[in-house]
Amino acid sequence: MDYFYKRMLTEYHLLPKDIDGQDYFEFLKVVNAKAPEDQMVDSMEIYKQNS
Repeated sequence: MDYFYKRMLTEYHLLPKDIDGQDYFEFLKVVNAKAPEDQMVDSMEIYKQNS
């Protein structure tokens, strides 16, 4: 938890008051989000697009 807190302060420039009142798991979800082009795609969807 301390490492997470440190990352939020140093890498994302959040203030302690912004971190303390928030949901830890929601922060992780947002921090680890990938760009749409980097997300996994359903193989059937790729097949449909190329057919």
